[in-house]
Amino acid sequence: MKNALEELVREITDALVRKDREYLSTVLTDDVQVDMAGRPPMQGAVAFLDAFAPEDPAAGPTITDSTLDRVITHGTAAAAHGTLTITAADGTDRTYAFCDIYTFAGHKDRRVRKFQAFVVETHASANPHEA
Repeated sequence: MKNALEELVREITDALVRKDREYLSTVLTDDVQVDMAGRPPMQGAVAFLDAFAPEDPAAGPTITDSTLDRVITHGTAAAAHGTLTITAADGTDRTYAFCDIYTFAGHKDRRVRKFQAFVVETHASANPHEA
């Protein structure tokens, strides 16, 4: 059975895939901290929205498929992991595994205060040790 926090994380993940700037702006604190592995940290809701839900939804890569495999929640924290396929401007598809970690402002304030993302490109090889 899904709890309310798990449902919220599923809604946020779906909004990220759709680049739903309007919805995302309602679930972030103004000073949200954003850490994506391998990239410089960002601070603030505007920076988050510009990175993940630009005003022009056609800007940036297009997510053509996504699967949310699992959401884990505890207290004011949650983690979500799954896969997504991005179609680049040249038409090639690339598949990535992701794990997003959310820290919420409080038990009653369910806005995202910290967002950490780990994204790794996957390969179609049947043997992950080949490459």
